[in-house]
Amino acid sequence: MRILLIILATILLIMPSALAGYDYLLAVGGGLGLATKNSGTPPWFTMGPEFHFNIETRIGNNWHLEVGYIGYQFHDNSGTSSEFSLGSEESDRTRKLKGYDLSVIFKRAWHPFGRKLGFNGGIGAGLSKWRIADPGTGITLATSTERGGTIDFEASELFLASVVGIDYQFKDEWKVGFNIHSNYMTGAGLEFDKAVEDSLGSWNLNAGISLSYLLGGEKSKARWDEIRQRPYTPRKQIIKSEKPDDLSEIIELASVNVIKTKNHDSDSDGIPGDDDKCPNTPSGAKGFIDISGCPIDSDADSYPDYRDRCPHNRRGAVVDIKGCPIDSDNDGVPNGLDDCPGTTAGTKIDKFGCPDLAFMKVPTILNIRYRANSFEIDPYSKKALDSISVILKQAPTVKIEIFGYTDNNGTVSENKKLSKRRANRVRDYLITVGIDTNRLTTTGSGAVNFVATNKTEQGRQQNRRVELVFSR
Repeated sequence: MRILLIILATILLIMPSALAGYDYLLAVGGGLGLATKNSGTPPWFTMGPEFHFNIETRIGNNWHLEVGYIGYQFHDNSGTSSEFSLGSEESDRTRKLKGYDLSVIFKRAWHPFGRKLGFNGGIGAGLSKWRIADPGTGITLATSTERGGTIDFEASELFLASVVGIDYQFKDEWKVGFNIHSNYMTGAGLEFDKAVEDSLGSWNLNAGISLSYLLGGEKSKARWDEIRQRPYTPRKQIIKSEKPDDLSEIIELASVNVIKTKNHDSDSDGIPGDDDKCPNTPSGAKGFIDISGCPIDSDADSYPDYRDRCPHNRRGAVVDIKGCPIDSDNDGVPNGLDDCPGTTAGTKIDKFGCPDLAFMKVPTILNIRYRANSFEIDPYSKKALDSISVILKQAPTVKIEIFGYTDNNGTVSENKKLSKRRANRVRDYLITVGIDTNRLTTTGSGAVNFVATNKTEQGRQQNRRVELVFSR
């Protein structure tokens, strides 16, 4: 409890200074909903009322930190076989669970349809303090400990938190939201017998509606307070002045009006007068402007963040009308950064979006299953050549030298001729699948450069091979 209060105090003290330099939002809200404890063993707990309060502050573009409190109370229901039920009869109640959760959650916000409507999700952790009591008297029940003794059925338990939600900002300072919390109870802090702990279940769930008030940055607030404190004399008093010849008075009154005009915020973005370099910023951009009053474009794609569905693209990527990257060949490298935008689907690529030619640094060995004195290509090797040809078509500057080899059976001249036929047959197959003949050369090496022993059939099979050597 003390740790969470210290974290909350630190956030409230540090965040205004940490965020100085651009407007930030601090949201304070609360609401009502339903809560329950899921899983465990019967009798199941029913859904009961919950109330909650939260303070949320923005710690970066679309990132928020929320400190929340949820109080809840619900009963079990021995008269149902369903894990989820809304309420129970008093005669079916054997236990009452009452408690509260304190949590710290990091949240990510998305605004795909404009600034007002937003979606969020986040994860965090917290402390749950709860007790199980008699539903009639409210007295805390007793239960067994892990050492066989008895103890009050209450605990302070750590949990891992997750949340998803949606909110709608219906006014500049107000928003309404609906959130679903799923808290995984870790068991840390429990001292009960294992059977008792297993009966409790591992999930606390709650869903609720909240109303939040939004506060602006201290920097802009201070600037407006200063403006409001300046004296202002209506123009008509200048006209009705009994001393129109007093030029110094007229100049002083006029200067006050000039100051007021300079500090007028025509687009209501919090950046007044001459400080606003973009005086016609759309209302939907509120919360997404820089200190000059201009919409922020984090990825420099000409689509400002407040209407950019993909505000964190790699710079230089070509984007569509929603601000999201276009990847015409679906290889994971967007157009504009893809040096090979027509890569065939399924091709292994490098970081530039081009076929990965790293395998060409060393010769590729085709262990074609030749029978003795044969030069025909088996179906397995044809599939390997098909894969290689796909990459060769997308790397037209690469040339291939094809070397044929034999085992040590036969004469030197016979093996030379046989190895040449094997190399030629691979060349002919590559030509039939679309590789230019001018890129292909063949060599019959004969019975040399053995990769295995010729004393076994398996070794001789490995020596009857074709090697592809790539160059540019």
